[in-house]
Amino acid sequence: MLSKPWVKNHPIFTYDHIAEFYEMFILYAEPRTKKADVRDILVTAKTLGLTDKFPIIAHALDDLASSYDDAVDFETFINDLTAKLVILIKLTS
Repeated sequence: MLSKPWVKNHPIFTYDHIAEFYEMFILYAEPRTKKADVRDILVTAKTLGLTDKFPIIAHALDDLASSYDDAVDFETFINDLTAKLVILIKLTS
């Protein structure tokens, strides 16, 4: 997954950021489908204190968690998180 071109050429996140997201995502991903519920990821982010350290990412994760009805794959998760962040950054600028 991390060797895909979109990971290396991501417009917002570095490779290391994506690798960290992947480590958290894969903890909750269903082995067969490789999909995870974003609500579980949000709970972990809150538990680790990431929501206090990175409030804009926490806000985007919260928005995503409430917008998904089902588990998503990692690429969809990162793409949707990026889109939410772009909107939030524009709103706060």
